[in-house]
Formats: sequence, structure tokens, C-alpha cells
Amino acid sequence: MRNCYNEAINYLKNKYGFKRTGLTSKAQEKLSKARNKKERKEIEDSFTERDYQIKINSITEKDDEFIMLLIQQYYYGNAPKKELYNKLIQMGIINGA
Repeated sequence: MRNCYNEAINYLKNKYGFKRTGLTSKAQEKLSKARNKKERKEIEDSFTERDYQIKINSITEKDDEFIMLLIQQYYYGNAPKKELYNKLIQMGIINGA
């Protein structure tokens, strides 16, 4: 069983869209080390999508709501991981190979 967390997130992001809600703690830490406006601007320009926290827009379909629930429970044990993996295969998002 492979890590399907990122694939599920990307599926929901592509289907429903997302919005940035703020910087991650690492990005904030980088920004706090800037000594002047020029350095701050350079750091801000170097940020990638991974430096922002995101929120997926409203989910409308029941299967996608279930995927989101499993994503939220993903790191609490093996059962949610297996269920998410099986659900993604069932929906044809990933291959079962």
C-alpha cells in the first residue's frame, strides 16, 4: 500500500479548487529572519505552493466528503489509510497496481 494522501489532496484540489489561508510555520520562520524590506521581498518571492496553508473549497459530493474525512483521519492509524487507498482505487483515481 502506497502513500495516497497527496494523491487524494491533489484530486480534491483539482476538482473543487482551493484558497491560501496563510503561511506555514517554516515559511513564517524564514520571513522573520529577514533584516530589511529587500530581504523580506526576496524571501516572499521564493515561496512556493508548499509554503502556504491551503483550504479546499466546499465539497458537494458524498464520495468526496468521505475522502476528506479519511484525509483528516489519515495519521491516526492504518485503518483510515487502507480505507482511503481502497476508496481511491474504487473511484478510479489511482491504479491498484
